Amino acid sequence: MLLTPDRAGFASSRRRRAPGLRREEVAAVAGISADWYARIELGGGAVPSVQTLQAIARALQLDGTDTQYLFELAGLPIPRVERSPHRESLAAIEHAILTARETGCVAYDLYGSPLCWNELADGLFRWSSYSDAFSRNTIVAGLTNPYYREFFGRDFETVSRGVVGVFRRAYTTSEPPALARRVFEFASGYALFQQLWNEHSVSEDHGMPSGPFVRHVPELGTLALDGNDLMLVRRHDLIFRVVAPADDETRAKFPLLAKLGKASPFIDVGD
Repeated sequence: MLLTPDRAGFASSRRRRAPGLRREEVAAVAGISADWYARIELGGGAVPSVQTLQAIARALQLDGTDTQYLFELAGLPIPRVERSPHRESLAAIEHAILTARETGCVAYDLYGSPLCWNELADGLFRWSSYSDAFSRNTIVAGLTNPYYREFFGRDFETVSRGVVGVFRRAYTTSEPPALARRVFEFASGYALFQQLWNEHSVSEDHGMPSGPFVRHVPELGTLALDGNDLMLVRRHDLIFRVVAPADDETRAKFPLLAKLGKASPFIDVGD
């Protein structure tokens, strides 16, 4: 919604040529000088601080998407935004995950924490076997639990590189939450993480092939799978992973796979 002078506490005037705020009015609400705001708006080498841009975003009552766009235009790290907007989209995602019966579905945040999954996904990834979000984080679990090396097989390092690439992109371009900082401090003590982190590569997904690919589950043996990592409209803070059987033999094992897992609605991993 356009922030009008009336809503911002300024008297309306017939002399206004546009319905929005004047530069000096935005500057006043943001608590900065009109001259500094004009230089920011016009460019010309003016480089505002993160705090100044946040003040402008608050003054204009920008939502999370518009705030991120403002920071992108300025070439500054994007601040972490609250996930409270678009709660209805979370409910729709959760419903899609929990009601899926023929595919494994899981939603991750950009720091590698699984937030919601169905029985099939849990039969594969075993997230419900962990008692807390830190241990369940894909980076921590991958470094500490030998199950995942066997599960991913020859793709383990490729997948690890993708997970660390997504983590690095989020960690270095926004204010990381406490859990992500804890994951980084812990993982930095492992040679594999240090190696992948020092490659300075970033990624938009977890590096998993679309398929077909092979995974190994001890109770069921080898599974041939197809899968995709998806970025969701209006939820750029989530990665949605879908895994499906790639052949009839694996499809026949999926009911047994579901019995190995336990579904979970969205989990709050905290700030």
